[in-house]
Amino acid sequence: MTHIVRALRETEAGRLELEKLLTNPKPNIRLWAAGSASAWAPDIAVPVLAKLLYERLEKEASLQEEVGIRINAKGYLARYFGLHPADLRELPDRLANMGISLPEDTARGLRWER
Repeated sequence: MTHIVRALRETEAGRLELEKLLTNPKPNIRLWAAGSASAWAPDIAVPVLAKLLYERLEKEASLQEEVGIRINAKGYLARYFGLHPADLRELPDRLANMGISLPEDTARGLRWER
């Protein structure tokens, strides 16, 4: 999947296809697409990554998959905002500056996470 995503990022047509995947029902597909698209379309990709921090994921998803998706979404957001992935206290405010609000419990958890 990594090789496919890298190849898609190289062309305008491929980037458009990745952007279409931002609404895919599978959270892991949205994660990969948004992680890439944040480089050229942050206005549509960053909200997708933010939502992956708190949304209910697929009923079939294991706890391991859910944790992996949330950790990777945090990593992509940290990279986008230039934050250290182990210190995301500023993330809720950075998202708010983009007009993206997080549920209070999610924002509180990020501010205290270390």
